[in-house]
This record gives sequence, C-alpha cells and structure tokens, in this order.
Amino acid sequence: MAENLEYMEDYFHQRLSDAQRKDFELRCENDKGFAEEVAFYITSRQALKEELLLQKRAQWKQASTGKSEELFFIKPFKRLSDYKWRYAAAAIIILAFGTYFFERSSSPQQLADNYIQNNFSQLSLTMDGVKDSMQTALAAFNNKEYDKASPVFESLCKDHPENNDALKDAGITYLVTKDYDKALEKFDALANKKGLFSNPGYFYKAITLLQRNKDGDKAEAKQLLEQVVSQNLEHSSDAKDWLKKF
Repeated sequence: MAENLEYMEDYFHQRLSDAQRKDFELRCENDKGFAEEVAFYITSRQALKEELLLQKRAQWKQASTGKSEELFFIKPFKRLSDYKWRYAAAAIIILAFGTYFFERSSSPQQLADNYIQNNFSQLSLTMDGVKDSMQTALAAFNNKEYDKASPVFESLCKDHPENNDALKDAGITYLVTKDYDKALEKFDALANKKGLFSNPGYFYKAITLLQRNKDGDKAEAKQLLEQVVSQNLEHSSDAKDWLKKF
C-alpha cells in the first residue's frame, strides 16, 4: 500500500498524464490486489472525513451548551477490514466517476496548471526547413534545459517568422519557466496569425493569464475562452468545459 500511495495521490489530484491515467485504470481492472488498495485508499479518506465531522459537531455542541461530550472514534483500519467485500465495487465506482468529480471541483487555475503538467513536459518535432535548429531547441526543452532552448526558439522566430511551431514552442518555453509576459507576447502573435489550419494561440494565452493571475487576468482569460468556443477554434471543447469553472 505504502509504495502505491503517491501514485494514487497523483491520479486523484490530476497530476498524471493521459497515458499514465489510462495505465492506472487498466491496472485497476486487471490487478485485483491493486484495485483493493485503491478502494481501501478511497474508503480510508472517507472514514477520516467522517471522524473529522464528528469532532466538529462535538465542538459546536460544547460551544452552544458549555458541556463537553465524550467522543467515540471508529478506527478506520478496523472498520474497513469489515468491509473488504466493497473494495472491487468502490474501485469501479471511483474510476467511472472519480475523474469527473475531481475536475468539477477544480478551479480554472488548477485546470491550467494540470494542462501544463500533462501536455508541456515534452515537445514533439514538426519537420520543416529548419529541422536541425528545431531539433536542437526541442532536445534542450525535453531535457529541461530551458535556458538553452529559449534563445534558439527566439532566433528561429526572428529569422523564420513563417515558422509557427517555433513561435508556439517559444511561448510554451516561457510559460513553463513562468516568464508569463514573454509567453503572452508569443501566444498573442500566434493567435493573430491568419489562415492557419490549427491555431492554439488564444487557448494558450488564456492558460498563461490564469497562471499569471494578476488583477484582471482571470476575466481576460474567460473572454479568450469564450472566443475559442464561439469561433470553434482549437481546444474549443476544453474551453467549453473550463468555462463552467468560472
């Protein structure tokens, strides 16, 4: 159980990539022992919440009556051992609905943070006329050598303004290094490119504003997401879901 605890925490707090989440869910389906650990984890957390609620109720009663109340606390592990037959069912339920409820409770800022962690840890190469320079920059980015990647992307943006991938990847590099002003500059330039078949500029700009989180940023991010939806731009489905959090 202990060795899987961090893995389960990462799953339920949306810190895993799409591929990692699928692996987690497949393991629950195929590994009975692991499914029981997941269900035990879920039920243990619920038991702890119930005990904390009992404590709060006792404190409220004491505050209102002036009398203390002796509390009877159920030991989670003892109680859970009596309900082993529920493990498999609990695991199925949480895998069916858990991600939905965690996403429902997420703020726009949390969704933006999760998106960055799940989608911007690695960048893929698009073949073009400046392949070698792009490979150099992308290799540096994927090795988390952002200080090396950034100047190469900048050079590509200057020397090859038609290279939209370099513009996008430069913005992503600034975003993951929290240089939000420069990231906004790149994504704004990308968003204003005309005639692109695929253009995530507005959506990425909204993510950056949510991460920077200065006065007015959240409102502007909402407007951008609404624009993505109304114009059916890239990531319109994601934008529609995110707008429900505002």
